[in-house]
Amino acid sequence: MMSRPTYYTPPAALLMLLFFIALPTPGNAQTATSTVDAADQLRAVGVQMKQALDHLDSATMPDRETLAGFDRALARSADAASTAGAALTEKRAALQRMRRQLEAKVHAGMAVGSAQPSATNPAAPARRDIETVVAKHGDTCANALGLSTTLPVELVLAAPGHGRSDAWLRFDATAASRVRFITDSSGADPALAVFSSCAAGAEAFASNDDAFGLDAALTAATAPGQALFVHLSNSGAGGRVTLQVVNASATVSGTVLDAITNAPLSSVYIYVYANSYSGYVGGYTDQQGNYTISVSPGSYYVIAQGYSYVEQIYPAIACLPSYYSPIAGCPVAQAQALTLAAGGMATINFALNHGHSISGQLRDTANAPISVPAQPFVTLSNQNGMDIAIGNIDGFGRYSIGMLPPGSYRLRAGASGYGLQMFDHKTCAGQLQQTCDLSLATAINVADQDLRDFNFDLPLLASIVGTVTPAPSAGLYPLYPTVTISTASGNLVVQTSIDAAGNYRAGPLDPGTYYVSSAVSGYFSQLFSAVDCGENCIYSIPSGTAVTITGNGQSPRADFHLTPLPVLKGHIQDADTGLPLSNVTVDFSKTPPAQFQSVATAVTDNEGNFKVSVGAGHYYVWARSNDHIDQIFPNIPCEAGNNNYYGYPPITPCDVSGAAVLAVLPGVTQPALNFALVASSSFSGSVLLRAGPGSDLPAPLPVHVYNGAGVELASANVDTQGNYIVADLPAATYYAAAQNNYASYYVPQLWQLMDCHSNCVPTTGTPIPLARATTLTGINFQITQTDAVFGRVTDTHGNPVAGVLIDAFGSDGTYINTGTSDSQGYYRVETLAYGAFFVATEAGAKYTDQVYPAIACPAGPAFFGLCSLTGATPINLGVANAQPQIANFVLQATDKIFHNGFE
Repeated sequence: MMSRPTYYTPPAALLMLLFFIALPTPGNAQTATSTVDAADQLRAVGVQMKQALDHLDSATMPDRETLAGFDRALARSADAASTAGAALTEKRAALQRMRRQLEAKVHAGMAVGSAQPSATNPAAPARRDIETVVAKHGDTCANALGLSTTLPVELVLAAPGHGRSDAWLRFDATAASRVRFITDSSGADPALAVFSSCAAGAEAFASNDDAFGLDAALTAATAPGQALFVHLSNSGAGGRVTLQVVNASATVSGTVLDAITNAPLSSVYIYVYANSYSGYVGGYTDQQGNYTISVSPGSYYVIAQGYSYVEQIYPAIACLPSYYSPIAGCPVAQAQALTLAAGGMATINFALNHGHSISGQLRDTANAPISVPAQPFVTLSNQNGMDIAIGNIDGFGRYSIGMLPPGSYRLRAGASGYGLQMFDHKTCAGQLQQTCDLSLATAINVADQDLRDFNFDLPLLASIVGTVTPAPSAGLYPLYPTVTISTASGNLVVQTSIDAAGNYRAGPLDPGTYYVSSAVSGYFSQLFSAVDCGENCIYSIPSGTAVTITGNGQSPRADFHLTPLPVLKGHIQDADTGLPLSNVTVDFSKTPPAQFQSVATAVTDNEGNFKVSVGAGHYYVWARSNDHIDQIFPNIPCEAGNNNYYGYPPITPCDVSGAAVLAVLPGVTQPALNFALVASSSFSGSVLLRAGPGSDLPAPLPVHVYNGAGVELASANVDTQGNYIVADLPAATYYAAAQNNYASYYVPQLWQLMDCHSNCVPTTGTPIPLARATTLTGINFQITQTDAVFGRVTDTHGNPVAGVLIDAFGSDGTYINTGTSDSQGYYRVETLAYGAFFVATEAGAKYTDQVYPAIACPAGPAFFGLCSLTGATPINLGVANAQPQIANFVLQATDKIFHNGFE
């Protein structure tokens, strides 16, 4: 048996030569600049490899860094050798063959006796599973070879194109961890790719080639019971490849107990923080207090956090509570970081204490407990003044802050309408006592017991209180019940809500002079005292009563007795019959119809009546009906358009100079909002495709309606039968067009039957006069579609034949599209392009198919190649065609007995 070989160390002269080879040449850092340079580079690396081969005889061999240096030198010479000519290119190829020979000899030497260390696998085991890849044995993902952490797989891969150059292997994980796949090759140039399944179209989630020299390595995460499929491939010469999988994860485990009882603690969360604090992994302890967490190799801090226990960081160092993250409250400088290598394990146990608590009560200066409605709070800070916890406060102002390790703390407390106070009874600075310097607070030292009776007597600040009558319903839309405190100039100081009983407290307030207003939906806003406001109480401040505060603790009253808003009522009827009109919408807007923005809406009932309340202000009132002419109060025609997204602006400009602008203001009596609406007019018709006389094919074009100035007023879409109606029009003369600017294959048409390929001027069409309350029918359109063939399918007796498929073919016989004849025999087959097309039928067994024009197909339809298109007449489609291209079919029945139509 050979003795263990030693690593080859090149002579110093060779190392110096290799150093000079690696130096970039001026002007190009990667390639030589002349034939001489290229030749010198190749000669130098050849000398080194020859000496390395010679040294193998003396049981020495180069390490992988030396081999990698040869590879880099050969790579640098590539462009220069190619530029220099064929002779140097051939020399370089010979050196590459020598390099592969050297690699093979190195691996052959290492395979004798015990396995040798390598850069990718520093401790390769000697036992190997030697496999041969054949059909259904490692040649596909489904037939993958088994791979485990205990036994590497060794196999031979051929060069690409010379046999089996790849293999598939399967690794079944037993736990959540990270594993590393490593190749060790001889002659081959392996690459790795890892898949999570063998499903068709699956993509590798990890891959690697040439991690070190000619070998490959990669790391992948695993889950319990998960299968990973490894594709091993070769892009170099043939040779042996060993694939090994090693555990690349580390494990932190341990037990968490109660420090007093030694009882195991379940549901304690263990945080394993990266040394950089950038993130963590973790998990809960089980019923026995045990935990196990898998991590990547690295450096970590471990923290235990359990309900009602003081958080700890390893080793047994107590942490303070923290708003930010578990580690933020821990003294990391005193903690011990764990450094774990791949496969490493660490056992970290914790014994947690409940810690101690600080408790007390919040009272006011009259010794009354401060209850929850005043929103009391207590904040605990560390000795550096950083807030770390908030106390839980009950309905009697009692608080408690627990899970505190020994240390020095500060407390401050406050409540709505009260000044802040630090322990021990130290008032905070500022007019409203809201600025606290915690360095002035008395330190609270927690040692070995709970601390009680750490109480506060908060100073009541000034505020304005009162009652709003009647009590509002909280949260009533659109105006929430509020009380606003303002200065004499109208600047907002504070705004507060009114509770369900009608009470409010607004503050805290500095000494000064204030004006108070209330706002509740359904009532006029009111300024204290008893001044009903118009649209904004700011404008009424000079009429209000000032409320003055001269010092802290004062609570002057400002009560309100609100005035209901008026209920606006009206009746709407038909102007000719006097009958009530139901479902008429009545909108209120502070702007006229051209910029109408409805702030309140009512709808008439079956008796034509409506009622509604609106806030204070000035309003236009607009009654809108679907079958009567809309009006602005009082009785000003103003029809809303139906072609605008919001239903506004009006269909024609409305003269609102005579409109009655409704003033909803305190003390103003409101008129009855009655309307008499005139019935509107309409016209209707159809929009059909030109497919011959009597065509019933609908054209998907909307109908647009214009006035005499060419301004669009309304539009209507067709239904599935091609019918439309434009309703709710005032008596006037109109023009109409069927067109869609986004459907260029349809020729636009003005009524009456006036095609306009471009620049359609609506008023050049035929006028449509509409008298008052009339319905006009027969405003029909017949549309030409330029990218389709039309026609009708009948039998020999002129009866329509429904359900026949009409196939369109290009000039070269390529199938294009299919249409179907309807119940009247009409069809459309779209080509979606221009050019020459042939059409033919698929009529089924009852009729003999045809190719247009009237070429019988007794063997079957052209679609299945049973009928030739030779002799067919092409149908030319083009944008310039002003008329539809019609191809009719008259089909012969195949039943010879009844083909004449008689039994």
